[in-house]
Parts: sequence; C-alpha cells; structure tokens
Amino acid sequence: MARTLVAHAARAGCMVRLTVAMVEPWCSATFCGSVITLTLDAPPGPALTRWLAALPEADIPLGRDLIADIAVETEPCRLRVLLCQDGANG
Repeated sequence: MARTLVAHAARAGCMVRLTVAMVEPWCSATFCGSVITLTLDAPPGPALTRWLAALPEADIPLGRDLIADIAVETEPCRLRVLLCQDGANG
C-alpha cells in the first residue's frame, strides 16, 4: 500500500518517502482491516501541497483491498490510512 501511495504521489509530481509507524487492527460490523499510520518525508512545495489536499478524496486502486479513508496530519506530517481487506481472500 505504501508503494502504491508513493507511485500516486510521483504521478502528481511529488517525491515522497513513506514509513510505516504503526498498524492497528480495525473491524466494523461488515469489514475488517487495519489503520496504518505512515510517516511522510518529502520536500515542501506546491505539488506536495496539492497532493496532500486531494489525497483524502483520491480513488487509489489496490487490487482486491480498499483504502476506505486517508487522513492527513500535519504535525508531525503523517498519513492515517484505513485499509479494508478483501473478506473472501483475507
């Protein structure tokens, strides 16, 4: 998932490095998955600002899994990603 987000950023003109800081199990009544906290390291600039602003609404395909939500936190700069896993294969 981090590689997919890095590639998504590159297509938007941003060179970013994402590091997994924490993975927490998550379940609802219908889905199971994880909340993944990623630290973000990137040079500042307009492309990064635009990418981060658009990221929560972005449709980022991951095969059979689903990024249900992405929250951008600025201090420190990190992403919190809700990843729902494919129930048939997970």
